[in-house]
Amino acid sequence: MGDVQSGFGENPSESLITRILALAESMSAGEKRITDFLIKHQSSAVSLSQAELARKCDVSAPTVSRYVKRLGEKDYHAFQMSLVQSSMQLHGGFLGGSGHLERKVNEDDLEGSLQTILDAQVMGITSSINSLDRRQLAEAVDLICSARMMEVAAAGRSTCVAMDAAYKFERLGILASTSQYYEKLLSMAALLTQEDVLLVISRSGWSGVLQQVQNAARDHGAKVVLVTSNAKGPIAEKSDYVFLATIMDDILDGSRGNSRVCEFSIIEVLYALVASHKKDSSTYLKMHEEYVFSRVDLP
Repeated sequence: MGDVQSGFGENPSESLITRILALAESMSAGEKRITDFLIKHQSSAVSLSQAELARKCDVSAPTVSRYVKRLGEKDYHAFQMSLVQSSMQLHGGFLGGSGHLERKVNEDDLEGSLQTILDAQVMGITSSINSLDRRQLAEAVDLICSARMMEVAAAGRSTCVAMDAAYKFERLGILASTSQYYEKLLSMAALLTQEDVLLVISRSGWSGVLQQVQNAARDHGAKVVLVTSNAKGPIAEKSDYVFLATIMDDILDGSRGNSRVCEFSIIEVLYALVASHKKDSSTYLKMHEEYVFSRVDLP
């Protein structure tokens, strides 16, 4: 597949935070503690020594060193500089002194909680969009515009994103199908051809159901576009284009699976670019609108 898989740091628009969150699902328990601390305490983490960060996260200094190298940084000092640049890139510096992401969502502090939620979502969306590989994005848009048919596949809590994506692209005149049922997704994938595209939305990048759907589509020559939070998962390994959605859920409720705001945002980007690039999209949008607002006599 393309540049996303070839190694972190090759895409100049890809921030350190994006790299951290993309690897979060495959990290060890100690590495996840470092990640959680860095995301929640960006404003203070940049001033910590390697030993201090290790103590804060209850890990060893060598664990921090391995963590830094895994992210593609030369050493801990380079890692600190990248963390500063990442915060500035994503937020214009507004997290530097606000500390909003260090607050917990609490009904006793509604104003602070609302700001925390807003900051988390802005950070996630900004990180996700900034990390999009421009070459891959342009190629994926061309692919979707010229596709005979698009299948959109998701499982579990990402199903709502797939349903929305299929509806959006059909409004542009692209035959797009999806289903909540595995058997239906699989049967559709087996009917795809070299002229078609499979759009997979998988937070974990591991779903066995979606791996089977992907295999069926690839066996019949279809290209695969993936929206995921796991750049190193088995689905990403077999995808032609991979777009990373940042995970910010743990800041909101301590979990890593409830919000799909970033996945929706990447779909919005693809939709907007396809709408702009596809020459007859306005015709189909107008036709759809005329049917929606046409007057009919109800029985």
